[in-house]
Amino acid sequence: MTIDTGELRDIPETVLLKAHQYGEQLGAEKVFICPEGRRKKDYALAFWRGEARAPFILGAIYSDGSDHLYSFHS
Repeated sequence: MTIDTGELRDIPETVLLKAHQYGEQLGAEKVFICPEGRRKKDYALAFWRGEARAPFILGAIYSDGSDHLYSFHS
């Protein structure tokens, strides 16, 4: 599984580990992580399988340690 952080280099290790764990559990082939919110302390996640154009699950990891996954069907 690939974790793509774009050009970001300062993503906390806890966020990377949690994104990797979710990706493994979901069977994702790629996880994209980007900052979210005004203060950029929360992170949005997008999980892909195969060559799909859109992610199959979205998620968020918040600065307070909580997280959430949002599944949807296209």
